[in-house]
Amino acid sequence: MARHGPKLTATGIPVGPPPRRLISFARVARSTVEARWQKALAQVLRLTDVPLRKAGVQWALVGSAATALQGCAVTPGDLDWLFLEPGGVDVFARLMAPFAPTSCPSEPGTDSWVSTKAAPIADGPDPSHFEWRWGRWYVQGFKVEAANIRAPDGIQGAEPGIWENGPRMWPHSRRVAFGPWKVRVPPLEVQLATSARRGLTDRTEAIVQTLHHVGTDERLLNESLGGDDLRGLLARFSTASA
Repeated sequence: MARHGPKLTATGIPVGPPPRRLISFARVARSTVEARWQKALAQVLRLTDVPLRKAGVQWALVGSAATALQGCAVTPGDLDWLFLEPGGVDVFARLMAPFAPTSCPSEPGTDSWVSTKAAPIADGPDPSHFEWRWGRWYVQGFKVEAANIRAPDGIQGAEPGIWENGPRMWPHSRRVAFGPWKVRVPPLEVQLATSARRGLTDRTEAIVQTLHHVGTDERLLNESLGGDDLRGLLARFSTASA
């Protein structure tokens, strides 16, 4: 029987069964040498995973580390923890106290600020008026940030598509195996739409290339794109990586 190519979405990305909910990191690692970000992630998970689960705190790893854990050819620049509720950031901050210095000369929320033992949390709006409750630490020299992000009144749920740091991501999140841990991450379809909106060209291309291999949940991709006119941009990536 003749073998036919895969069905394609409007973006040119192959349609297939959604990526399995549990993906082994060992199958997608590109090196046997553990990278610095992997060491930092493992160290934080050893300290926080069990206490967070016992406390019923819901969290996900987002950003470039979540993309890398799902097999994409990206090198994370930091580790971003997202919490469903503001109180989750507080629980995480208490667990991260061993990495907090006693003081920091920078103002809370600035680029050079880090969480301290006395003041581990910063609160305030970003330039788009989203409210952040967050903290920042360094583990083996690698930046770790944790945040709960709330949309301004009247905007919650009104943004187009699905944003990887937004509330509509959580029902679609999935688990990725990393060592002995099962880490919750946004699906690549959601990360693809977010990366394209943010103009993260290299990350967008890396996600498209991975989706070519593992298949795409077309319904979720279309929902993630929302009303944004991104399909032409993504089609160029998919054509280049085909």
